Amino acid sequence: MPKPNLKARQTPAKGSQFGYHLEPGLDTARSARSPHAIQNFWVESPPLAWSGEMKKDIPVTLRFGYTILYVPDVPATVAFYEVAFGVTLRFLHESGLYAEMETGDTTLAFAGEKMAEMNGVAIRLLRAVDLAQAVEIALICDDPQTSWDRAVAAGANPLTPPTIRPLGQVAGHVRDLNGALVELCSDMKGSPEEPICSPQ
Repeated sequence: MPKPNLKARQTPAKGSQFGYHLEPGLDTARSARSPHAIQNFWVESPPLAWSGEMKKDIPVTLRFGYTILYVPDVPATVAFYEVAFGVTLRFLHESGLYAEMETGDTTLAFAGEKMAEMNGVAIRLLRAVDLAQAVEIALICDDPQTSWDRAVAAGANPLTPPTIRPLGQVAGHVRDLNGALVELCSDMKGSPEEPICSPQ
């Protein structure tokens, strides 16, 4: 694999806390491989130590806004989630390649697999026949057992029925039509200080 196309600077980029910024440029090795190559590359400044030299007085504004699943069929996935989990559609793009669901402050969204290619991102495809990927969608519900039964009746693949878990939470797992792992659970009732696993 060719090395990243990086140029060294003697001084940190102005306005950059981490010493990195974008400059126009072309990574010819990448563009030869992909028609979606980004026509910019990272320019590297002298490294800063992660402890001691970081400016702690600089405010960091961050919030978790979206979880996006890349799926083979966005409209079909939307329809499944409406029936299986009772969530409603917020927005579906006319292309059929992107949709958002009404899931509260954190949005659950679906993007067509073609979108990953358009964004220049390589992904491992979600498929129901494959082992579940190491991530899950957790949907909090008033009655996990009723929600789990509804999902299974709608075609979700049952994995674990709702049971009482550590911290007093009731949770069960299913897989959706694409093979994504979904947890149907109650709010946690225990204290964060309580141990989740017993010492061996």
